[in-house]
Parts: sequence; C-alpha cells; structure tokens
Amino acid sequence: MSVARGCAELLAFLSSLAMARFVSPAEYGRAAVALIVGGIAVGLSAEGFGNPLVQRKEISNAHIASAMFWSVSSTAILAIATFLVAPLVVSPIFGPQASELTQVAAPLFIASGVSVVPLAIMQRALAFRRLALLEMSALTVGSCAGVGLALLGLEGKALVLGLLTTRGVAAFLFLHETGWPSMRPHRHESFEILAFGVPAATASMLSVALRNVDYALLAARMPAPLVGYYYRGFAWAVGYPGRLTDVLLRVAFPVYSRAEADGALTALRGRIVRAGVTVVFPLLALLAVTAPTIIPTLLGARWQPAVVPTQILSCAGMAATVLYTATPLWLAAGKPRMLTLFNASLLAAFAGSLLVATPYGLAAVCWTVAAVYALGAVVSYALSDRYVGVPWTSLFHDVTPGVVAAAGAWAMAAAVVAVFSRAHLPDLGVATAAWLLGGAVSGLILRFGFAEAWTDITAITRGVVPSLRERFPRWGQPARETP
Repeated sequence: MSVARGCAELLAFLSSLAMARFVSPAEYGRAAVALIVGGIAVGLSAEGFGNPLVQRKEISNAHIASAMFWSVSSTAILAIATFLVAPLVVSPIFGPQASELTQVAAPLFIASGVSVVPLAIMQRALAFRRLALLEMSALTVGSCAGVGLALLGLEGKALVLGLLTTRGVAAFLFLHETGWPSMRPHRHESFEILAFGVPAATASMLSVALRNVDYALLAARMPAPLVGYYYRGFAWAVGYPGRLTDVLLRVAFPVYSRAEADGALTALRGRIVRAGVTVVFPLLALLAVTAPTIIPTLLGARWQPAVVPTQILSCAGMAATVLYTATPLWLAAGKPRMLTLFNASLLAAFAGSLLVATPYGLAAVCWTVAAVYALGAVVSYALSDRYVGVPWTSLFHDVTPGVVAAAGAWAMAAAVVAVFSRAHLPDLGVATAAWLLGGAVSGLILRFGFAEAWTDITAITRGVVPSLRERFPRWGQPARETP
C-alpha cells in the first residue's frame, strides 16, 4: 500500500505543479471553497456507513445491504440539495464563481456514497494491496483529466472536475471489485449501523469543518489570491504529509478493531504513530528550509508569496500528524461520541482563533493554525490517557525520534543552502543537495540514537521489498509461491 500510495502521490504532486502553471492563485482560492464538498462527502459516507462495517466484529449481508441503502440515498439527497442551495448560500458570501464551482462539485456526494460500502468490505478483509492499486489507478486518471482540463483553460473547474473524475473512477473500480451490494434497509441492522455511524459521522463532519473552516473564513475575509497562497502552502505542508500518514492510519483502524487485548492495542498504536512521526517530521523540516527555492522554481514566480505560509504551516503539519492519530484509535475503541465532543470543541477554538487572527494578515493565520493543531494534539493524548488507557506521557516517547531527526535534518539543510548558495549553483541543485544531505543526517540520528524507531522503519522497508520481488519478479525468474 505504501508503494502504490507513494507512486500515486508522486503523480498527484507532478500534476499539481502543472496545474499551478495554468490555474491562478485566485482560482485556487475560489476552488478551495467548492472542494469542501469533497471532504464532507467522504466524511459523511465513510464514517457514517463504512466504518461501522469495519468496526463490528461480525457482519451479515443485511448489515451490508442496510449500509448501502442509507449511504446511497442520503448522499443522493445531499447532492441535489447542494446543487440547489449553493446559489443561495455560497454566492452571497464567496461570490458567484465559487457558487458555480460548488454546483459542479455536488456529484462528489454520489460518487462517495456508492463507493463506501465496497471500500469497507475491502478494508475489513485487510485487502490493502488491491485497494491501493485501485486507488492509484483512479488517481492517475483523475490527475490526467485535471491537467488536460486546465490546459483547455477551465482553471478552477479543472481542479473540481479532476477530483470528481478521481472519485467517480474509484467508485467504478471498487464496485467492479466487490460487485454491487444489495440495497435494502433491514430494521435491526440499520439501527446497529446508525447507532455507531451517526455519532461517528457527526465527529467526521466536525473534523471536515475543522480542516476547512480556515478556507471558508479566509475566503470570506481576505482577497482570493491570498486564499490561493494559503491553499498551496497548506497542501504542501499539511496535505501531502497527511496523505503519507494516511497509509498507516487507514491500516490502523481495522487492525485496532481486531486487537484481542488492550495491551496489544496500545503496542500497535505506539508503533504506528511513531513510524508516521519519524518519517514526516524530517520531511517537513527540509520543506521549511528549501521552500524559498523550490516553490518559485517549481510553481512559478507568481507563487512566491506562498513561501512564508508554507514554512509556518510546516509546524502545523507536524502537529496534525500527531493530532489525527487519535481518530482511528478512538473509533476502534468504540468512542465515537468522545471524538464528536473533541472535534466540536477544537472546531470552536479554531474558528474563534482564526476570526481574531485574520485582520493581522496571512502569517498570523498560519501561526494560529499551527498553535491550535498543537494544542489539539496534546489534549488528544490527555483524553486517550483517561478513556482509552494510553498514557499521556507516551506523547514524548512517540514524537522525540521525529523531533530530533527533524532538527538534525533542518540544521544540515540550512548549512547546505547557506554554503552552496554562495557558489551560485542552480536553485534546484542546492535544494536537492539540502534534501539528500539533510535526509542522510536524519537517518543517521535514527540509526544510532533511536533504535526502536529505526527498527520499525526498517521493518516496514523489509516488508515492502520482498512484496515487490514477489509482485514483480525479474525476467526469467519465477515468482515465489505463497502458501
């Protein structure tokens, strides 16, 4: 799954570079409002009707049929409502262009609604390799479609239609893989699905609001180009690292749900969180150092104002990596209501802080985002200590390897940039050297300073490499048989 996701995200990153050349920052800012629909669609359907199927120890065909019925019917209603209400709600606040893009995004509800049950079936079976390949295929088609539409001059619509293509192709592939489940609401099974799904979906909606309230408030209170710069900085510093750790977290939820004892759950949680933090923190440190070079070079000079937001939001990306590890843990432990209350409280604090920060400029907004995410991460550990049995002191054990490795990577990269820049070397050459040497330093720190974290990272690598050898044997060498 890591390899497939890595290839897919590399393709998505390259397509985003192309999109940045053809889509203006202002159009990115308007599209950010419309793309909130995508987050709502996934959160509602996956948490409300997919995760209950994954979390339950046993399910029947009636559970699957009930989940499929409620997922498709509710998302279809939401798609129609979004299309009709957008001109009345979005247009007065964000403008008619944002309203039109929101209407274009409305079918995202339907695409998510029909795919969530097949997705849950594959997750429940731990079929992560097959799932990752299907998602990579969908993302490939969607990325190519988005770039093609941007070349035709559709700008903001290209962003929305690219995402819609990705979700639509994924829905088709998931249904082809598992078959179309029957759709029938069974009373008892519907109650069991909704009893877990409603609070989980509520928590997810609050999480979606937490991830997007910044876009909404900025779009209402700042010029569209500033929103575009923030959107790009957030995508690089929080979005892309979040997709890397999403691999671990998506594996974590079904595995947590099947842990036979609390001790096994705690041990699994620690290793999964530590692995994600150890990988992401050094990458974000390197991004913060090299952002002044790579952003204008790769995206174009007009994106220069996105450099400082990207550097500040690198801190937010580190905090978000820790914050979002609580979600699969609490859901697997059967605590969706606690997750709902936590997300609601964090959302209120986030929105209030942003309202105070927006008059002081984009940098103040970025520091506010980082501070609120960091506070949320600390509070999530305190709640896990009280209600799930994970000691809050494990926070220090989880993040220390990543923090120290990130500090070493940052120091080396900063030194490389300072020295090599004086030699008037090409910007990309300096950035590449900074990443290579900074990454090497972080690896050495982990190897000789944090044996436990290093063992987990190398264990993942050893698990991936034999899998690749079995999947893609050398020419003339038969694949190893798997019993």
